[in-house]
Amino acid sequence: MPNARRISLKRILSAYQARIQADVSEYETRMRRHGASGRQILDSGEAAADDIQSDLDLAVNDLRMETLRMIDDAINRVNDGTYGYCFECSQEISEQRLAAVPFAARCKGCEERREETSPRRITRGAAFDALT
Repeated sequence: MPNARRISLKRILSAYQARIQADVSEYETRMRRHGASGRQILDSGEAAADDIQSDLDLAVNDLRMETLRMIDDAINRVNDGTYGYCFECSQEISEQRLAAVPFAARCKGCEERREETSPRRITRGAAFDALT
């Protein structure tokens, strides 16, 4: 990979990394502030809503942390010259896919096969269908 391309990729990945790290830091600051101020006395409805929001915030932060790990891995792949090649089939990952997901580790086909064989995640539609 040409050095100019490597520098460009690192810049793109580092920008993603900085933006997500800022979100993680903001979440951690908010949680420290919330914990330091103590919990207000809430009625049961407010407490339930507060708990749900806290759970959602934690889940989103977990996704951010996982994304940071994937970005770190992608930066390491840029450094060792394996960036842009699929972990599964070793074929080149399309430029379109890398533009959309710069930290992608698999080509579209291999990622789709992996998702088909991994445990099913509940989507909003599936959760709604289960309720009806």
